[in-house]
Amino acid sequence: MAESDHNLESLGAFLYCSDFPELPADAPVGHPHILDLKCLLALRGQKGPTIPDLVVTVLFKYKPEALKAFLDLGRSEVHFLRRNPPERDFCISRKGKLVKIGYLNESDVRGWHWLYQFHIDDSATGNWSPDLRIKNENTPQEILTLTTNTEEIQQGASMFSFSVAWKEPWVEERDVEIEWVCGLWQGIKEL
Repeated sequence: MAESDHNLESLGAFLYCSDFPELPADAPVGHPHILDLKCLLALRGQKGPTIPDLVVTVLFKYKPEALKAFLDLGRSEVHFLRRNPPERDFCISRKGKLVKIGYLNESDVRGWHWLYQFHIDDSATGNWSPDLRIKNENTPQEILTLTTNTEEIQQGASMFSFSVAWKEPWVEERDVEIEWVCGLWQGIKEL
């Protein structure tokens, strides 16, 4: 186990909460946890929340039923989309065991301004492995960089998670539209 992973595990009781029994606070690093948002400020800038932590926290804070549906791999697809014009749309999606989270760029054929992609190894409450990161360099040319290097993906994931969590994308506000769709084997169902 890497030293940084050991440090993160020792913070587990501080960083995570047990509000959702299927995701215990003491689960290993790499498994999803519900974040204790009151503790995030104390950890800002350090290695902290992971993409799996962010995904399940957003869905749990939005609706615990949404998280329950997301974790049910019997559902072929689930999508959470937060539209907040003029900002970029924030999206979490799962197709099978492939999880994507990031900001959409609908004017680009690739479709993402920022994207983290993880693969659920076995069960949705178990380990998730990083596959891909796409980020926009915010230059006038809108240069996108792509990496499949696990270390590079993990380096930016914690700061991305902090940034998104502080924006509270689960909160429904005026002029904000949140869409939650669960694809079933025989159609689409909203929670």
